[in-house]
Parts: sequence; structure tokens; C-alpha cells
Amino acid sequence: LNLVTADCDYSESPVMTGRDISVSYDGNKIIPALDMEIYPSEILGLVGRSGSGKTTLVSTMICSLAEKYPKNKFRFSVIDLSGGLFSVYARLPHCERIMTSPDERELAEFMTQISDETERRKRIFSEAHTVDFSEYREFADDMEARIIFIDGYYLFRELYPSLEEMFTRISGDSAKYGIYFAVTVKQASDMRVRTRQNFHTVISLVLNDRTEYTELFGMRPETELAFNTGRGYIKQERRVLEFQTAVCCSGTGRERQRQLEQIFERIGSNENTEDIQKIQEYCFSVVSKICIGKLYSLILIFFCFGFHFMPHLLPVILIRGSISP
Repeated sequence: LNLVTADCDYSESPVMTGRDISVSYDGNKIIPALDMEIYPSEILGLVGRSGSGKTTLVSTMICSLAEKYPKNKFRFSVIDLSGGLFSVYARLPHCERIMTSPDERELAEFMTQISDETERRKRIFSEAHTVDFSEYREFADDMEARIIFIDGYYLFRELYPSLEEMFTRISGDSAKYGIYFAVTVKQASDMRVRTRQNFHTVISLVLNDRTEYTELFGMRPETELAFNTGRGYIKQERRVLEFQTAVCCSGTGRERQRQLEQIFERIGSNENTEDIQKIQEYCFSVVSKICIGKLYSLILIFFCFGFHFMPHLLPVILIRGSISP
């Protein structure tokens, strides 16, 4: 299932893609998995009643994106208003910030930072003569996509009413510059109409009132949605399709946290490997320009990179030339 809306500009490449988000129980891989694409100027709304799987779907998205993209391509923050389930995700190298039921001042400062970053990117894009994040990435590779997940927007409105106008303004402008929001609500009415207009992609899990599906998608779904956690609808090419969310781990409680930690450790290990490879590539360029036959070359490498990286750099030095005793 390809999570894009029919009114997106398919002539442009997606700025972010998640493929084959799968789940395993007792070593058996369960298919179908969930695919996701985020196109330029697109932000995401997840709708579903309590227990329908909104938090699970957000967790799946985060894990899938972290698996696919290095931290210099994708970063995320979470405003967790659903009970502190996302604190463990702070271990991912891609994580910028996890805020669990923050006070209003802390959240206002964070929203101001997002607004300032949006303005900074506007200036950069203007200087580069580019119109949006997708076009900018064709010329430069120095800016990552950022996603801010708000799990429990209905509580956001109740707890921080003074920030709702600020959120509406930021979310309507930021996606063009590579800063995306994905929020969860229990029902469509949890979000003001003006704010809802900023959300170009809507995913609906099980709702209490079937008429809300028509309100969300502009048409009535052809199938009856069974109440399975993670079962939902997505509109694609003028049809409302049914899908089943995959999960990133099968356990609950402490077992779930242990499995997540193992996933995050593997992702972090992959990130470290990529960092080492970049350092080695840089070392190749340095070594090719210095006189490798002299002792000060080795001293220079020690000085520049430190002793921590020498086990990885020494083979590079030996490959490029011989070191005099």
C-alpha cells in the first residue's frame, strides 16, 4: 500500500519513502507490510478512536524511516501526549527531542525553534533560487528532512490552547521547507477546520461514527472496516483502500522495550559504520596528498583523528603506502 493522496504532484520525487515495514512473530515474517511516501509540501494526519492503533502506526513509521535513512537525511521529534510510550525512541541517533506532556513554556520554546528553522530555510532556499525542499536537494546535500510527531493532538488543544494558532501557522508553511508534521486525533472534529486544511494526507483507523469516513475522504469506503488494531483506510487515486499496519516488534511492556532497544542498537551500529566509512574516505584523500613515507605523516593522522579511530585508519594508511620505521 502506497500512502500518498490522489491530489499529490506525482511528477516530483518523494522526499521520504518507507518500504516493506514488516512484522515477525516467532521468526515468521507477516506480510503485507506497510509502505509510505511523503511528497513535497505534504503533512500527515492520523485519525482513529482510542485503541485503534494510532500510536503503533507512528512507532512503525519512526522505526522504518530510521532504518532507511541516516541521521544526516532524516531527524525526528515527538510531542508525546499519549502516556510516555515514546521515551525509548530517544536512543535512536535520528532523534532530536522527545517531549512527554511538556509544560506550556517548554512547548512554546520548541514551536518557536521550529518557526525560526523554517525562516532560516526560507532564506537559504531564496539564496539558492529554489522553491522547495525537493528542488533544493537536487543542488545540495546539507539539509535533512525533519518530522515532528504529535501523538494526541486532541490533548494538545486542551492543554495548550494558546499555542493552537501558532501550530496552524507553522504547519501551513513548514512542509515546503522540509519540516513535516504528523499528528494523531481521535476524530476529525478534534482539529479546527482551518488547521485541518493544512493536512494533505489523512490516514483513518477505526472510528466510532462511519459517517466520519465520508467527511475525511469525500467519499464512502466500499468495505466495512473490521475492528482490528492497526486496520485502516487510505485514499489513493480516488479510491478508499483498506490496509493493515505492521508493527516493529511483537512484545508488550518490558519485552517490547527490550526488542526496541535491540532494533535501535542495530540502527545505531549501522550509523557508526557509515561514519567510519566517511572518515576512511577522507583519510584516503589526506594520505594521497602527504608524504606517507615519513613518520610525521602518521603523527598527523593521530593528531587529526585521535587514537579512537586508529584501528580503522591504520589499514587505510598501510594500503596507501609504507610507513618508515
